[in-house]
Amino acid sequence: MTRRRWIGVVAALSCVLAGCTAGGVDPPSSTSVASSPSAVASSPTLGSSPTPTPQWTDEQQAVIDAVEAYLTEWAYIGQNLTTVDWNTIYEVAKEPQATGVLQVWQRWNHQGWHLVGAPVFTPASVAATMTDSLGSYYSVRGCFSVENSHPADAGGVPVIDDEQRKRGVLTYEVVLTWDGLYRVTDSHSEEESC
Repeated sequence: MTRRRWIGVVAALSCVLAGCTAGGVDPPSSTSVASSPSAVASSPTLGSSPTPTPQWTDEQQAVIDAVEAYLTEWAYIGQNLTTVDWNTIYEVAKEPQATGVLQVWQRWNHQGWHLVGAPVFTPASVAATMTDSLGSYYSVRGCFSVENSHPADAGGVPVIDDEQRKRGVLTYEVVLTWDGLYRVTDSHSEEESC
């Protein structure tokens, strides 16, 4: 499996959690979301040189926290496929993200695989992108590392080569629903390394 395909698989697994429905029609408060699409924040470009850690606003941090909650739940379920309720992913994700990750887990479960470790996502930028009938949307771009995480068989043996576990640029799409819930709705990887 190529590095690009592996990152795509992991991205699909970690980003297919978006099946919650918005449960209200009241707009979010002005303290929780910008009213129009605009760049919320950006940081230095991703690359091999060290960059300072961005200072996030409360709004940006809430969006990043939503991605972190998603990844935490994704890893927990992936590590415990045979003993936990996979549908808890809907507490942190909406479609199409949720359905995609459920499909990956079904394949893993069928093969007798589980997740060892957990991927790491380091955000580099957060941007407001649009507002629609479901809420306000944001993109969180950053470095996604699978260097210390991999699917393994029932005996704990990795099902991919160590050389294939790499890093790549990934963007998560997050919605702040009108009822004040942050949910990951989608993700996509880029060819770029980080």
